[in-house]
Amino acid sequence: MNLPGRHKRRKTLPTPSPGINDLSVDLCCIIADFLPKTSRTLLAVALTARPARFRKSGWKGQPNAVSKAIISRTMANLPFDSILDELCEEDRAEAELKGKHRALKVCVGDGRERIFRNCLLTKQIKQYYNSRQWEVLDFVDIPVSLASRLSDDDLGAILVCIDAKHKLQQLKLTHCTNIVGHGLEPLRGSTVVEKLDLGLVRQFEAPYLRKGNAPGVMNYELLFDDAKLSEGPVCAIIDSILRRENDSLNRLQYPHKWSVCSSEPHVLVPLYDNDVLRSERMKQLVGEHNIIVNKFTCCLYFGYEDEKDLCSSLEDSLDDESLGLDLVDSCIRCNGDDSFTVCSNCNDIVCYECCDADKCDDCDIIHCPRCRRDNGFENAVTFCESAGFGSDCPSRCSSCRLKSCRNGTNACTECKGEVFDELRDECNTKQVQIDSQNDEMERLRSIIEQMTIQANRVQAQAHVTSNSDAHPIVGIMDVSVMDQGGEVTQYRMKLTTKMGKVFLLHASRRGVDVSDLRFILRGKSILPEDTPESLGLDSNDRIVVALLSSID
Repeated sequence: MNLPGRHKRRKTLPTPSPGINDLSVDLCCIIADFLPKTSRTLLAVALTARPARFRKSGWKGQPNAVSKAIISRTMANLPFDSILDELCEEDRAEAELKGKHRALKVCVGDGRERIFRNCLLTKQIKQYYNSRQWEVLDFVDIPVSLASRLSDDDLGAILVCIDAKHKLQQLKLTHCTNIVGHGLEPLRGSTVVEKLDLGLVRQFEAPYLRKGNAPGVMNYELLFDDAKLSEGPVCAIIDSILRRENDSLNRLQYPHKWSVCSSEPHVLVPLYDNDVLRSERMKQLVGEHNIIVNKFTCCLYFGYEDEKDLCSSLEDSLDDESLGLDLVDSCIRCNGDDSFTVCSNCNDIVCYECCDADKCDDCDIIHCPRCRRDNGFENAVTFCESAGFGSDCPSRCSSCRLKSCRNGTNACTECKGEVFDELRDECNTKQVQIDSQNDEMERLRSIIEQMTIQANRVQAQAHVTSNSDAHPIVGIMDVSVMDQGGEVTQYRMKLTTKMGKVFLLHASRRGVDVSDLRFILRGKSILPEDTPESLGLDSNDRIVVALLSSID
């Protein structure tokens, strides 16, 4: 109730103080310029919404105007000297705390700290900072203490803000050990992403700690063995990318923890003894998409015809200085430039340095240590003893060494000494074979001679028979007797046989009395006492038979 003469006073609200959202876009971008490249994405997320809201929106939320400006104004060739100092100090502190330093993929000798800073770390950050805007996202430029706390919501929100599905070509989750993999969802179905490096270590580091250069078991400790990154969500994203017809994915680096037996030091369980992948889901993914696995780099490779094609491609990248060596593709155990090949038996990729695997210089056959151990190959590839004394005699398999010494193309005395016993046994065996062949030739020669003699006899007998058919047998002839009807009958008889026998035989065949017949030769009657010899018969003569009645 208002009393007369009194006035009600209105409450005045305090003027709100300006907040960060009241800053201009340009001012926010200037502030962002003082941050590492990756930290700018975190600022863009923070200015838009809580990371969880991106996930709840199905990763369809978009950054606000200020965040878009921060993302779009991030240019190439950013300075990073101050960042480099901080990261090197963090690495030094970690080594002092644990008494071990991270193993590197290159040989550094006593100058580890200098090479770590000036060569290796500088190169990785420079590659990241020189890339165009957000073609590359690498968490290498923020402290391990920050990267290891990032969640899947943080990662997913960052990928949404930089439009990773349409722009990001390479993602490196350096030190992001708290991420499970669900934050990769914004990359589902991407056609531009080429490389996903999820090994969690820097590209030049092996996934273990080492004390000094001693190889003892106690001097090794696996790095990030408690990382949360899981095969299930990662495989789901990879599968969605590979099912796009025009995908660009060519490599996935996975954590060493995903390898079977990786919880034991390398000196106890060599890399070639591992079953490569522990997850059935990963094995299924490899089988469905014909993926090449290189357990020495902890990488899956896509788009290659086979293991040999991949090894050839990696070899070319080592030889081509313009391409530059990508240390992700180097062995996690070796130092220096690596060279890979394929086992001739199991088709697994083999690292020459790790596996002490020698290739035959003549036939290119090579076997990994596991195949040599488990299968007991007799045709082993080795160097001869002269190699230890500076000789340039190449490595050869047993068969090629024996062959080269046999045909005279190998003049190495040591090689000849190694195969001497085999050559001698081979010569003895061949001599036995030659002797056996000579005996067989003698046997066949004897058979041929006997068959020749028999053939000559058969030929001679055939010749005699042929001559007997062409000429009459001596003392015997065929006598032709022709009846009045013109029918001719031949009688074979001796030259001394009397013609009376022919008369009687002919008369009996005709069924007449021989006394009714007259036998005439050359117009004269033949007497029964005559013989072919006395009559002078020849093969052209014919005796004509006539009846007495016809004569009268």
